[in-house]
Amino acid sequence: MLPNNLASDFRMKLGTLSHEWFETVTRGLPCMTEVKMDAGLPEGWSGTADLLLWDQEVESFRLVDLKTVKDTGMAWIERDGIKHEHHAQASAYWMAATRMGLPMWREYSILYLPTGQMPPGRPQVEPLLLSGTPDPRVFPVMEERWALTKAYVEDVEYARQEIGDRLNSDAELFVRPPLAPIEPRGQKLMRPSVRGASSPRDVILVPPWYCAYCPFDDSLCACGNQGTTKIGSWSQNTVGDWEYTPRKGYEDVEVTVEPRV
Repeated sequence: MLPNNLASDFRMKLGTLSHEWFETVTRGLPCMTEVKMDAGLPEGWSGTADLLLWDQEVESFRLVDLKTVKDTGMAWIERDGIKHEHHAQASAYWMAATRMGLPMWREYSILYLPTGQMPPGRPQVEPLLLSGTPDPRVFPVMEERWALTKAYVEDVEYARQEIGDRLNSDAELFVRPPLAPIEPRGQKLMRPSVRGASSPRDVILVPPWYCAYCPFDDSLCACGNQGTTKIGSWSQNTVGDWEYTPRKGYEDVEVTVEPRV
């Protein structure tokens, strides 16, 4: 466990205050707020649903979860929809609620609440309510991750007890074989420095966004220092069609992103 920094603590406080505000907004409605879902979740998992709102018209509870987002991040939510991790979390809560015997509406909703506003002259942001369909495949994934977590913890305890006096660093204790490998980089389409519908787009490999927030040093996890690598670029031909040209040495890499226009 590593100590939190002030910025992270402040961010968490903003989220907590937003959820407290959310509770006051729903006060008096036929609903349950801050509902512990542990009894319906797979072993090893815990979570709290923000809101289960009773809808008399369909005689079911509607699951609603609140997420705070930076003002600059709202545009991505509007473009791409519900984030993958939020979809997985809401699906797990929905499945847990049904396992606990609650009558649930077939969809869940995520309320994205911006924590700030854009500067004057730029498009202003507003709260955004999006709905999705629960995915039952999330439970097997959670069960698998719990099994992998237990295997890792058992291996660390074995190392601590059997060879603890010969360990020279935290890395020798915690970086054990059952530990999952560093998440591989994904492809991203870079916007051109000179804006224009026909400007070339570079394709680069970038670490997952959450690697930037990894709190561990390189001896324990080097996910944040993988860097970026250009693997090719898209450009328009004379008839306006987009063509991909791989960078030398990356000809065998299958490109998974392409321009939308």
